[in-house]
Amino acid sequence: MIDFDQLRRELTTEHRGVWKKLTDRIRWLEGRRPWLIGLGVFGAFVGTMSRSVDDKALSLTMQVGGGLTALLCGVAAAAFDFKKIELSSSLSKVEEVAEKAIDAGKVTQALLEQETQTWREQDRRRVHRLNALANMIEMIEQCLTSELDTASTASEALNVAIYDLVAAIGFDAGEYWTLSVFEIDLAEDEAFRIAAGWADRAGAESDGRSWRKGEGYTGTAWSDDAEVIEGNTSDRRVQRRFSVPNAKARSYDLDRYRSVVCIPIRTGSGTDRRIWGIVTATSNKVDRFKDEAPGTELQAVDMVRDVARMMALLAITDKFSEHDDIIESD
Repeated sequence: MIDFDQLRRELTTEHRGVWKKLTDRIRWLEGRRPWLIGLGVFGAFVGTMSRSVDDKALSLTMQVGGGLTALLCGVAAAAFDFKKIELSSSLSKVEEVAEKAIDAGKVTQALLEQETQTWREQDRRRVHRLNALANMIEMIEQCLTSELDTASTASEALNVAIYDLVAAIGFDAGEYWTLSVFEIDLAEDEAFRIAAGWADRAGAESDGRSWRKGEGYTGTAWSDDAEVIEGNTSDRRVQRRFSVPNAKARSYDLDRYRSVVCIPIRTGSGTDRRIWGIVTATSNKVDRFKDEAPGTELQAVDMVRDVARMMALLAITDKFSEHDDIIESD
């Protein structure tokens, strides 16, 4: 990659060298100016003295020779001055073009370095994303083989992948984030948290809040059967839409949950299609999750969608396992 600062230093060095050469050339020219002026004066003197010569031929020769000498010396002196101006002007133009080229090159290089950094960050997150998916699938298989219940399996799958999930989403150090899996209990008509990963370990180990249809972000995703993606929850319109009952509201909600995404976990198809649960991720960083087309962001929302797909796989597999148990008991 081109080092434009080094190029500018080289240009400065060359600039000094060229100016030195130009100065030397001007000095050389100026050193000959007295001779030209003296020769021109001598020619003029000869032309003047020709009037005092009686010989017409000699007088004419002196007039023509003296006048021509004076003219040539004057032209040469003028040419010297023009050459100095021309050299200085050309050098200034070249230097100006070179400076513009270096400045444009530095801007282009900065943009390229920024794009390169973005590509590297995307690649790094993709690697973590693939690792998270592989780890979750492997853990789900192991837990199902061990006949672990759904809630425990979901928790184990989330825990084993949490490092890669955090890296794939892009949570920063010091950022307060949460990643929770809710299972809907149709009998209770409520969504209960069965697995969680938090920046605060104590929060992940707590029971957390459960949500009914239409309550908060998770309950709204459930009632609307649609994704909820909010980049800045401090907006009054957002707060009115995702209202929380006073009994479940917390004083820190607005500060901790500034950006939210809720992805429904769907199972079945057609008439059997239903929402099994919700994956909810939050952050205290504005625009951590943004409502954009899949794949256009650095996969923060896409990674949460992947977790929902893994939990849907768990729910479907668990459903088939229960069905097989019923057949065997019959």
